[in-house]
Amino acid sequence: MRARLLFVLTLVGLLVVTAFSVPLGLSMAESRTRAFVLSRNADLERFAALADAYVRGDAAGTVLGELQTYRDLYGEEVGVVSTRGAAPYPADFDQTSPEPADAVSRALRNQADPLAGVLTPWSPNDVVFAKATGTGAQITGAVVLVASSEAARSDIRRYWLLIAGGGFVVLGVLIACAVGVSRWILRPVGVLSDEMRVLASGLPRAGGVRAEILPEGRAVDRSTGPPELREMTRTFALMAQLVRRSTEAQRRLVADTAHQLRNPLAALQLRLDSLNGRVDASAETGYGRAVSEAERLADILDGLLVLSKAEVAGLPEVGGDTAGTMPETCEPWLVASDRVDAWQDSAARAGVTLRAAEEREAGLVAAIGHDDLAQVLDVLLDNACRYAGPDARVTVDVGRTASGTVEVTVADTGRGVPDDELGRITERFYRGTSASLPGTGLGLSIVDALVVGNGGGVEIRSATEGGLMVTVRLVAAGECAEGSAT
Repeated sequence: MRARLLFVLTLVGLLVVTAFSVPLGLSMAESRTRAFVLSRNADLERFAALADAYVRGDAAGTVLGELQTYRDLYGEEVGVVSTRGAAPYPADFDQTSPEPADAVSRALRNQADPLAGVLTPWSPNDVVFAKATGTGAQITGAVVLVASSEAARSDIRRYWLLIAGGGFVVLGVLIACAVGVSRWILRPVGVLSDEMRVLASGLPRAGGVRAEILPEGRAVDRSTGPPELREMTRTFALMAQLVRRSTEAQRRLVADTAHQLRNPLAALQLRLDSLNGRVDASAETGYGRAVSEAERLADILDGLLVLSKAEVAGLPEVGGDTAGTMPETCEPWLVASDRVDAWQDSAARAGVTLRAAEEREAGLVAAIGHDDLAQVLDVLLDNACRYAGPDARVTVDVGRTASGTVEVTVADTGRGVPDDELGRITERFYRGTSASLPGTGLGLSIVDALVVGNGGGVEIRSATEGGLMVTVRLVAAGECAEGSAT
């Protein structure tokens, strides 16, 4: 691809230099030709005025001396012919040669001397000029000048060599710039292609993956484009499919593992329940711990199943067509009010005051399903009731920002989370140092997966009055509809 890019850039540079140099060279040649013609025509005008008396047979005057001086000084042949019987000057002037004869014929017919085009370095060495003497009604003769174009052609040759040299210098600079630009452009492409190839080679090869098929199901066009980009496209198609299938396999593994472990766990819990009241007093403590760990394990498995479903929520199937589908929507204020009412008893048992702020905007609709938002609020309210502590106040607020984003905020005045742990509490199985009660560490991971899967985001920070504030930002349903329409 570098060779093709250099060829194109060099060709463009050559065309630019040629488009500039050729008109400039022709303009300078035309200017030098014009100066040459004007100079010789001025000499002919002067000789014609001086030779008028000579060609009529009168006294020669100074014309013969002027002509001889001109011949000696410039080395160009100049002569006079007469229609009144006067002898031509010089006596050996050849009027029968084709070019002088044509020039004399034109002058006697009072026609101008046409110069065929512009002088070039390969033009003829001699150019014949002729000028009639007398008046337009009574032509008495003609003055003929065989002028040498060597000086003019030499000047034109020098001009053209300078222009060509400058053009080659400019072209060399353009080629050097093209080499630098091509390296600057293609170096990241090469690095990216190599990294993609290494990454794809390290991924597990799932059955049925073909590098010629893009993730959307379209075939890779292998007939057009630079070979490097075609190969990178092929590698990317392979890598994209392998990554998607590997990710999907990982999610299924988590879900299947959690599901399969529920049966033996349920059997274990049944056996533990059957031992209730039959355990010796010395084993009561161990028995209670075993029951507690079994319940904790059940909570973890339930959380893994919920997290697995949350991570795939809103994601299209590989090769699936999602065109024309509209996301689920809900009124977040109604969902928040419903969940606050549902958690009042749990909050009262925990000594927490739970309330919903007044509605800011009626009819506010967010691009998230009712069940997803309800599950998000259940996790946040459960955490608040568990960890905020007695006498804490928990407030749920719903509103719209200046940019149009829908925000659902759950804030408490409890003990909060240390600032250095705020960025980690959405990690799977991470439990902060302030979490004194049992938990799985999956709740906020589920919240993050559900919100991000619906095109939103989660922000966690310390509240103004102490405690923790979790802000869920959602896309407004109107904006989502407009984005789908476009």
